[in-house]
Amino acid sequence: GYYEKHEYRNSETMKPYDFGDDMTKDEWYRQLFERLDNSKFRSSFHLKQKDIDYINEKGLDTIRQHAKDFIAKREAPAYIANDGKQTPMKGHPVFIAQHATATCCRECIRKWHKMQPGKELSQVQQDYLVDVIMTWIQKEIEGQEHKNEFCQYMLDNDINNWIHHYVYNLAVGSSITVIGSYRGYIMGNESGEWIMHG
Repeated sequence: GYYEKHEYRNSETMKPYDFGDDMTKDEWYRQLFERLDNSKFRSSFHLKQKDIDYINEKGLDTIRQHAKDFIAKREAPAYIANDGKQTPMKGHPVFIAQHATATCCRECIRKWHKMQPGKELSQVQQDYLVDVIMTWIQKEIEGQEHKNEFCQYMLDNDINNWIHHYVYNLAVGSSITVIGSYRGYIMGNESGEWIMHG
């Protein structure tokens, strides 16, 4: 594939990078996404539920094709009249991903991905940028799935215990007499003793 180490070296054939012979694709991606995560601006971008619904409706293959088209038309040319403004901040999951991964304009691509402006991006470089975008999108989808699983777990298992703990602490910690009922109990004395009600 085009992610072999030797194809990352910068040369007259416009390979994407020169980051040393020993760095693999996985190592580069790990460092890249660490840096993106540590950027307050880049890490502020996340897919909303409507974006994920759109991805699920269209399928990842279609989203990848959209990303290819956006990169080819908006980022690949040697000269871009509106560079820095060619990627909207909303309207498509790929746009959000581009800002999150610094693939949104040639200046950001230069800074984060070491591709010099003023030259047309090679197909290898375009494919790399698309892969970075799709990797981020996949991470977002997986993160959303984990969040949903956690919420479901809370609903299924821990939510009642959490409510009981919260109500009890609120009542006991209050300096005034608290009247509150929970699951057939009523608390009406300042000592914090639970009194069976009916």
